[in-house]
Amino acid sequence: MFVNNYFSIKLIRFFMQLIGMWPSKNKVQILLSNFILFYTIFTMVFATMIEGMDLYYSWGDIKAITFCAPCASVVFSTLGQLATFVYHRNEVLNFNSYTEETFWKIQYNNRDMIILKKCNQICTFSCIGLTTLLQTIAWHYVTMPIIESEGNNVSERTLPFNLWFNIPYKETPFYEIIYFLQSIATFSTCICCTTFANFLFLINIFTAGQFQILQNKLQDSCSVTNNSESKCKLNNNSYEKLKNCIQFHQLLIKYIERIENLYSYCVLGQVFTSVMQICFSGFQIILGVGNSFNGTMLSVEYFLGSFLQLYFFAWSSHQIILESESIKLAIYKSKWYNEGRHFRQSINILMLKSNRPCVLSVGKFTPLSLDTFTAVAKTGLSYFTVLRQMTEEE
Repeated sequence: MFVNNYFSIKLIRFFMQLIGMWPSKNKVQILLSNFILFYTIFTMVFATMIEGMDLYYSWGDIKAITFCAPCASVVFSTLGQLATFVYHRNEVLNFNSYTEETFWKIQYNNRDMIILKKCNQICTFSCIGLTTLLQTIAWHYVTMPIIESEGNNVSERTLPFNLWFNIPYKETPFYEIIYFLQSIATFSTCICCTTFANFLFLINIFTAGQFQILQNKLQDSCSVTNNSESKCKLNNNSYEKLKNCIQFHQLLIKYIERIENLYSYCVLGQVFTSVMQICFSGFQIILGVGNSFNGTMLSVEYFLGSFLQLYFFAWSSHQIILESESIKLAIYKSKWYNEGRHFRQSINILMLKSNRPCVLSVGKFTPLSLDTFTAVAKTGLSYFTVLRQMTEEE
C-alpha cells in the first residue's frame, strides 16, 4: 500500500481540489479547477467586504467590535493566505506533484511503514478534529438566524452577518438572495481556512516522519563483519549507503525551504489572527456583553479554534526541529567506528550540517515552535487583561 492511499492524504487532496490548488491531469480538470478557484476568490472577496463593513460600522463600540473582530480576522487572514497561494499557484501545484512523486508514490520497507502509519493516524485524528470544529462554526453562523427567529414576521428576519447596505434586505427576494450569498461565503471561508491549516499540519508531520526514516537509514548504513576479506567490500557498501543518506538529507532540507517559502507569511497572519481571537473571544466569554447564548457559544468556538489551529502549526513544526536535530544522534548510534577513513570524514560533515535544525519561521522573523505557541497565547491573554481593565475603568 502506497502512502498516497492513506486517508489523511486523500482528505487533504480533496480539500485542495475544493479550492482549485491540486494538479490537474487533463483539460477538463484544468477548466474545472480554474472555475473552482474563481468561485473561491469571488466568495472570499464578498466575505471580506461584508466583514470589513461590519468592522467599520462597529468602530467605537467595544461590545460590537469584540464580537465581530474574531470573524473579521479569520476572513482577512484566510483571504491573505488564498492570495499568497494564488500568486504562487504554479509553485503550489508543482510542490504538490513533487510531494506525491517523491514521498507518497514510492515503496517503503516494513519499518518505514510503521513510522508513516503513525503519521497517518496523527494527521487523520487531528485533521478530522479541526475540520469538525471549523465546520461547526460555519454551520453555527448559517443556522443562527433560523434558531433565533421569533416567527415569520418580516421585521424579525436576521442574517448570519450584519448588512450595512441601504437595501430592503428583510423583504423577499432580497433576503433569500443575501442569505444564500452570505452562506456560501461562510462555507467557502471555512473550507479555505480548513485546507490551509490541515495542509501545513499534514506536510509537517509526514516530513518529520521522513527524518525518522533517514535516522533509521543512517543507523543501518554501517556493516559489521569479522571476516577481514570481505571487510573492504562492506566498507564500500556502507559508504554508498551513507552517500544516499546525505543526498536524502539534502533533499529534505530543500523540501523544508520550499514549505518555508510557501507558508512563512501565512503563519505570520495566523499568529496575528490567533492573538486577536484569544483576546476578543476571551473578552466575550469571561465578561459577557449581553450576547445571546448562540453568540457566547460562537466566542467559545473561536477561542478553541484559535488555540487548536495555532497549536497544530507550532507542534508539527516543532516535530521537524526535533527530528532534524536527532540526525546527529542517529549517526552516533551507528557502528561508524568500524568503517574506513572516508566514511568517518563524511559523517563528520553530516553531523556539522545537522547541528543546524530545519526550521519553519513566522514571516521570516522567528522560528515556529511550541515556544512560539506559548508566547502567542501569553500575548493574547495579556491584551485581554488590558482590554478588561479599560472596560472596568469606563
